[in-house]
Amino acid sequence: MTPCLDKFDVTQKYTGLKTFNCGHAGIDKFARDNLAKQVKQGVCVAYIILDKANQDCIAGFVTLATHNIEFSRLTALQLGSMPKIIPCIRIVMLGVSQGHKGKQYGSQLMKKALP
Repeated sequence: MTPCLDKFDVTQKYTGLKTFNCGHAGIDKFARDNLAKQVKQGVCVAYIILDKANQDCIAGFVTLATHNIEFSRLTALQLGSMPKIIPCIRIVMLGVSQGHKGKQYGSQLMKKALP
């Protein structure tokens, strides 16, 4: 199987999204109930790995969201010459379906998220 890593597109229908199962109840519920909704609302950006040999079934996903860290929350060792608010990107969810574990899909998603 050749995986296809792509940006999640809310206008597409993805096979297996409503039955996604990575073995973690919270991540599974997020994929089924909130992934498309949050991407559509602009709360996060998501990347997915599709199983091209299995009707483009979702094999895994990662979601990213922008955040800020307040300067006052940093320790003295981290201060330096930082701005008052430091923008950052947070990995919110990452899941690989049970049937695709051991194929390095999680690593591929992390590399896409944090190039």
